[in-house]
Amino acid sequence: MLKRIFLLTLISLSILLLGVNLAWAVGNTIDQEKRMMIIHMSAYGMSETSGEKTGEITYNKNLEKKYLSMSDKEFEKAMRDNLESIINKKSEGVEITWDRDFAEKIVKNMFPDLYTTIDEQIKNDLAAIPQDELDKTKQDIEKGTPPVPEQPVVIQEKTERPVIASYVPGSKTKDFVYTCYSLLGGKLWKFHCQMYWAWDATRITSVSPSTWGQIYDPLWYYDGISSNTQYFINPTSFYKYVVGHFHSSIYGQPIQHRYPWHRITIYAGGGTYTNSMGL
Repeated sequence: MLKRIFLLTLISLSILLLGVNLAWAVGNTIDQEKRMMIIHMSAYGMSETSGEKTGEITYNKNLEKKYLSMSDKEFEKAMRDNLESIINKKSEGVEITWDRDFAEKIVKNMFPDLYTTIDEQIKNDLAAIPQDELDKTKQDIEKGTPPVPEQPVVIQEKTERPVIASYVPGSKTKDFVYTCYSLLGGKLWKFHCQMYWAWDATRITSVSPSTWGQIYDPLWYYDGISSNTQYFINPTSFYKYVVGHFHSSIYGQPIQHRYPWHRITIYAGGGTYTNSMGL
């Protein structure tokens, strides 16, 4: 039975990806295949550095069974309640990124009233990102290049520059995490970029990055690093930009491809850092 559901889900997903409007308006029957799609598809992501959690609902068979056995009214309410909760969290400043493709193809048809607010939030996010960064990210995603390796430890040679700052020598490790969720709030995967850096009284002396993906949903896979750039801005700051690649599939047939990224700047002293993440 489960195999049949997965097979039918694959057919439905293939139709969706070809751009056919499935007309999922609220009030229509939400059958098992449509529910399976909603349970497993990427809907939004969240930066864990924001300190906010969405309940950390992790995929499991019992949870899937619960959603599949709900009435249409119960299932619609579960989706709407979570969407409203995420809209409110984002309005309050939590670092949430909507999956634009999913919002346009699914949410717009099912919950047009909520999509209006989500679309406005998406436009505000895009307006806040410099155009050159958007262009570079788009180019990196469109390249379709094989996974690239993580770059090794970086050592900065000492120079004879005048001392312009004084720090207490030390080191720090920080894990930047971007988590992807389904429309129902189920955790699908995480994209990690852990940074270790050390400094002396005047500069960063070494940086050691580590990037990986963590999978929670059985239909998702981590394909590695799609793009990777890093360099010293000056003796006291270091920049890293890394793009990951995840995809979901059934029986080898791709469903969704997602490319989250981390843009991170770390500083000597370890007290401040900046980051931005997207989907």
